[in-house]
Amino acid sequence: MAGPQIDCRGTQFTFDKVFSFNVEQTEIYNQTVEPMLASLLDGFNQTVFAYGQTGSGKTYTMGGEFGKRDREHDGILPRVAEDIFDRLAILTFQASYVSI
Repeated sequence: MAGPQIDCRGTQFTFDKVFSFNVEQTEIYNQTVEPMLASLLDGFNQTVFAYGQTGSGKTYTMGGEFGKRDREHDGILPRVAEDIFDRLAILTFQASYVSI
């Protein structure tokens, strides 16, 4: 079954999901990334790929609203980090990273 389609100059593009311009951050997260968390915690790699024209909202969707740090304005990255740590709260684990 094909997903939503958008026609651009006679070419049809099919997407898994299409959101309106006024959709809330919570709805995007709940419908796209949140369902991936169970597989992630079972050891499967997950990827969220943001692609689009300059000024289309990729940075806002992924990171959130600049200067505001609350759940209402959080984008995908802060939400997924918080949800992963909430789900792992019962476990003891160590995380490390290298920045070059």
